[in-house]
Amino acid sequence: MGCVFNFCNALLTLLLLLHTRLSLAIDGEALKKCIEKERKALLLFKQGIYVDYGMLSTWREEDDEDCCNWKGVRCSNQTGHVQVLNLHSFAPTFLRGTINITLLSELHDLQHLDLSYNYFYPSDIPQSIGSFTNLRYLNLSYSDFVGSIPNQLGKLPNLQYIDLSNNYLDGAIPCQIGNLSMLQSLHLGGNNLVGAIPYQIGNLSMLHTLRVGGYLSNLTIANKNNGDAEWISKLSLLTNLELSYVRDVGNSQVWQHMIGKLMPKLTELRLRDCGISHVHNLLLFASPSNYSYSLVTLDLSNNNLNSSLFQWSFNFSSNLQQLYLSNCSLSSHNLYFLSSHFHFPSLIVLDLSYNNLMSVTALSFGFNLQELYLSNCSLTSNNLIFTSFNPNLSSLLHLDLSNNLLTSSTIFDWISNFTFNLHKPDLWGNSLSPSIPDGFENVMKSLEVLDLSGEIPSSIGRLVNVEAMVLSNNSLTGELPLSLANCSKLVLLDVSENKLSGPIPSWIGVSLEQLQILSLRMNHLNGSLPVHLCHLTQIRLLDISRNNLSNEVPSCLENFTVMAQEHINSSGSYHYYMTNKAGPYPYSDGLEFYITLMWKGEDYKYMRPELFLKSIDLSSNALSGEVPRELMSLLGLVSLNLSRNLLSGEIPINIGNLESLEFLDLSNNKLSGPIPPSLANIDRLSMLDLSNNHLYGKIPIGTQLQSFNASSYGGNLDLCGLPLNKMCPEDNTPPPQEANHNEEEGASLISQEFYLSMGLGFVVGFWAVVGPLLFNRTWRQAYCRFMNTLLLHTRLSLATDGEALKKCIEKERNALLLFKQGIYDDSGMVSTWRDRDDEDCCNWRGVHCSNQTGHAQILDLHSSDPLFLRGTINITLLSELHDLQHLDLSYNYFYPSDIPQSIGSFTNLRYLNLSYSDFVGSIPNQLGKLPNLQYIDLSNNYLDGAIPCQIRNLSKLQSLNLGENNLVGVIPYQLGNLSMLHTLRVGGYLSNLTIADKNNGDAEWISKLSLLTNLELSYVRDVGNSHVWQHTIGQLVPKLKELRLGGCDISHAHNLLWFASPSNYSYSLVTLDLSDNNLNSSLFQWSFNFSSNLQQLYIREIPSSIGRLVNVEAMVLSNNSLTGELPLSLANCSKLVLLDVSENKLSGPIPSWIGVSLEQLQILSLRMNHLNGSLPVHLCHLTQIRLLDISRNNLSNEVPSCLENFTVMAQEHINSSGSYHYYMTNKAGPYPYSDGLEFYITLMWKGEDYKYMRPELFLKSIDLSSNALSGEVPRELMSLLGLVSLNLSRNLLSGEIPINIGNLESLEFLDLSNNKLSGPIPPSLANIDRLSMLDLSNNHLYGKIPIGTQLQSFNASSYGGNLDLCGLPLNKMCPEDNTPPPQEANHNEEEGASLISQEFYLSMGLGLLLDFGPL
Repeated sequence: MGCVFNFCNALLTLLLLLHTRLSLAIDGEALKKCIEKERKALLLFKQGIYVDYGMLSTWREEDDEDCCNWKGVRCSNQTGHVQVLNLHSFAPTFLRGTINITLLSELHDLQHLDLSYNYFYPSDIPQSIGSFTNLRYLNLSYSDFVGSIPNQLGKLPNLQYIDLSNNYLDGAIPCQIGNLSMLQSLHLGGNNLVGAIPYQIGNLSMLHTLRVGGYLSNLTIANKNNGDAEWISKLSLLTNLELSYVRDVGNSQVWQHMIGKLMPKLTELRLRDCGISHVHNLLLFASPSNYSYSLVTLDLSNNNLNSSLFQWSFNFSSNLQQLYLSNCSLSSHNLYFLSSHFHFPSLIVLDLSYNNLMSVTALSFGFNLQELYLSNCSLTSNNLIFTSFNPNLSSLLHLDLSNNLLTSSTIFDWISNFTFNLHKPDLWGNSLSPSIPDGFENVMKSLEVLDLSGEIPSSIGRLVNVEAMVLSNNSLTGELPLSLANCSKLVLLDVSENKLSGPIPSWIGVSLEQLQILSLRMNHLNGSLPVHLCHLTQIRLLDISRNNLSNEVPSCLENFTVMAQEHINSSGSYHYYMTNKAGPYPYSDGLEFYITLMWKGEDYKYMRPELFLKSIDLSSNALSGEVPRELMSLLGLVSLNLSRNLLSGEIPINIGNLESLEFLDLSNNKLSGPIPPSLANIDRLSMLDLSNNHLYGKIPIGTQLQSFNASSYGGNLDLCGLPLNKMCPEDNTPPPQEANHNEEEGASLISQEFYLSMGLGFVVGFWAVVGPLLFNRTWRQAYCRFMNTLLLHTRLSLATDGEALKKCIEKERNALLLFKQGIYDDSGMVSTWRDRDDEDCCNWRGVHCSNQTGHAQILDLHSSDPLFLRGTINITLLSELHDLQHLDLSYNYFYPSDIPQSIGSFTNLRYLNLSYSDFVGSIPNQLGKLPNLQYIDLSNNYLDGAIPCQIRNLSKLQSLNLGENNLVGVIPYQLGNLSMLHTLRVGGYLSNLTIADKNNGDAEWISKLSLLTNLELSYVRDVGNSHVWQHTIGQLVPKLKELRLGGCDISHAHNLLWFASPSNYSYSLVTLDLSDNNLNSSLFQWSFNFSSNLQQLYIREIPSSIGRLVNVEAMVLSNNSLTGELPLSLANCSKLVLLDVSENKLSGPIPSWIGVSLEQLQILSLRMNHLNGSLPVHLCHLTQIRLLDISRNNLSNEVPSCLENFTVMAQEHINSSGSYHYYMTNKAGPYPYSDGLEFYITLMWKGEDYKYMRPELFLKSIDLSSNALSGEVPRELMSLLGLVSLNLSRNLLSGEIPINIGNLESLEFLDLSNNKLSGPIPPSLANIDRLSMLDLSNNHLYGKIPIGTQLQSFNASSYGGNLDLCGLPLNKMCPEDNTPPPQEANHNEEEGASLISQEFYLSMGLGLLLDFGPL
């Protein structure tokens, strides 16, 4: 027995020792810190990221920080090396910045790199990516990278997964990818790639997923020299293949045959828009050997298929789950054949949209179909008969019948006949009447989305079994109908983003007690929050934000039982449903959905219901009183938003009880008192905003509260402590004074040498200055005149300053501060508007006052991208500014603010601009009470209703712009009273305005506007049907400079009424927009009447007859979706000075006749088309050219050296006395049509377009970027001494940068990036003093960057991606620079010498100064 005991004891001891060693070993590994070099590399990489939403908050620079514990970083336990860097994002949080992946090159052991779903535009993928030799996983998708795919990717032997999809990558797919023998998945779709898909991909024997192509790509499969498509047959493991938008697949029988061979193994095949027609079907599918049990997904959308499509369908119909055949030219006959022969028993998703089906008789696709898309199929109520549809098709969840010709009575009956489990019928774009038939409630138990416009019908109460109703964003008006109270089973009710009015009905709380989600946000509801809402004990999400509610928040909200629970019971049964288009509520347990939360005035969408489902949002109302202390009992509350109200009092002291809180916004109220210390105890808090209140005292100390940005506490002037840059009084204790042990020596200095030298200075200075004045009369008189002038100037200056220092009126200052409370100022535009007693609002940004009265006369808060103001503002608060003459709030985001009737109180207003600011509501008729108004611009908002006739009273009005709103009704004839009007713009794509007003002279009123020079009636669609209007406008043509009638339903039959009369001859017409009308060649039979001076012509297609406009000097047809080649007849327009056909879909080569026939061209823009071939040498005949832009095309071969013939560009200056033509350009900005005015041109910089003005700087410009040009940079270009901008980036140029590039002394913009240039940077480049933009990145340059003030002033990114470059501004020293700095000599001289050189001269100077004082 004792022996057994001893044995057990020994064994136990051994196991204990073994466990201890293992624990120590594991702990030792876990405590292994990351490598210091790698930690620094990560911190350098972080510097390029300027928005991180807290994702990198753990990446701190403290020395004791272990980067292995940082979010997104994983290290090896054995070595401490970083192996995983995972920074992929989920909306709404993402990283933003311009990053440099090269900085991560120290991470030699990196195996997994994921930067997907971020915003890194315009960062590129550098060639240095090839240094990550251990990388196995690379995902850079959806992150807006630009540039080309680096061929150095081919040097990563361990790479198994690549996803570079959905970026802005251009250029060719590098053939070096064929070296990645371990690669299993390659995804390059959704980019701008060009050229042939490299056959070397066939070497990837492990590949199971290949996705290339994309809508903006221009890839081909033609590669005759390398076996055409044989390489794809080598991919024996391929199961997922996508070649969407590789349009020549349909022209290659070999490719179709090879893909057909792969069919038995494929589970997914996507050939969307590949040029496949019905004659190719047999090659793809018909062979018996292509029979597939595995194919699950097939996408053949946007191809030209017909009945032969279905002869092969039996080959894969048995297991197919997803079939996409949208826009395939299918007919009803095809559909009948398909459904009668093949039942597709496994089909889950079927997309037949955008086919001319007319009817869907006898459609049958098994019992598992869940999603059916039949939008835009010309279906009518009479032919929608699904007689063969199984009546028990309970599987169908989503049915899309949008944009057909259906009526409600038929569609509701039809739905009732075949399904009872439909979750989302999409009926948008039909002629549905607001009525729901009897019996419909029996089948629509899961109704989620029902598209109704107008008012919610009272018959909706018949849906007594419905559990979820989502009617958001449907322009619904009126009040919530009482009959809705019958829907007592509702769990979800979402009527957000409509125009519902009236109070919140009390029956919501009484009858809908099962509600878990209630969203009434963004309506026009008013009144109080009814206490009956407190009966909603099951509520999880309550959102009544952005309404007009007032009075106090009910304290009984503590009755929200579920919110009082700290956790949602995961074992319970909760209903999650589909919500609006922003994102889904799941319809089964455990799936995620998105909800919307407002943060600092902006909506963000969040998922994960277990975090955010317990949410209360009452923001952006006018609620008053205190924050109910009873809310602090809702222990499970995750999100609380009470911002933008009128709440007062203190923050409840026990707010720390809400330990589950992650989102708290109490900003923009009138809260006072200190911040409760308990707030610092909420560990989960990740979003906090207490700004713009009256809080005071010290911010409580706690890791959480100090981690937020200072803006979370801004606008509370009496708050102090971190993170604010304002110390609290108790923190400002003075440091102890050090005792001075040199007192005796200091006293000796002051009493002896200091006074001695000061006296000597006084004597010398007195006689040097006063002596000559005593003995020289001329000098004495001049000195007296000087002093008199000086005194007079001082008095005048003081008087003038006294006027300038006139402070603003206190009431106006307070009004501006109140107005500011509704604004979120992320850009700092109103940061000078501070609430301090000594602040003069006349000095605030955007405010200008009268020097005489101090009254504010100008309030100019217009913004320019990317800076803008946002918020819900109240213009009524500015009514104290009685002298206001100029109000500009344009180009901001004030949705859903309206323009109040109180605008009529600004009786001195002359200028009003509220354009592009997302105002809603109607145009107030009180505008008619502003007698001094000369300029109104309310364009590009969401204004609805009619144009008020009271505008007729504005007798001084010169310009009226109401375009691009949602206005309806008749354009008021009273506008004819505006005799001073020179500009009138109404209409817009979303408007529904008419000109029919037979009782008031139809169009006579417009003939009264005798000063009218600019007229726009775009999309006023009955203009084309009124002969009187056409005739009247025709009479105005001789005086008009601009006429825009786009989308007015004008047909060729009306042309003569507009222009053909000889009396309509016009020398003045500069701009004519007739786009989106039904015109033909007869358009040009009358063109002679205005073609002599026409400078802008907007039409949709380029007809061959355009060559008849032989006198036209400028033609701007940009951004019109033009296709085909440039017509030869255009060569007849030999007087053209400006030709802009940019941003279209033109194809073919650049015609040589441009250089031969259009020799007067000064501006030629062909950018952003599909032009191919070489740059024709005939372009060199354009000796007058000032701007040549052929960027973003598919050009190849060399740049012609004869471009040196551009004579004007060779001149260093444009002769200002010459006659130059500047014309209107596209919508981005104007070319002026008279000398001396400015225009905008577009330049691409690091992959992004920028618009510049001042022609004297940028008119001499060449942009050939983003093509496939090869060869060297022509040295002859260096003779264009006047060139201001040169962009050859994103091509395949090689060789060295010309050594004499320094000759281009006028150059301000140079981009040679993303080429294959080699050699050193020429020293002469440092001589170009004007250079303000430079990019030489991503080439093969080497050596030291030449020393020069200009070149060292650029960011290091201008030289990045050139691995062998060194010297400043790069953080890479050159070998020759590694010499030690010279040692400084130590000149410790005697103290006496120091006395002479410092104190002596100092005191002597003081003496001289005392001499001048009396004079």
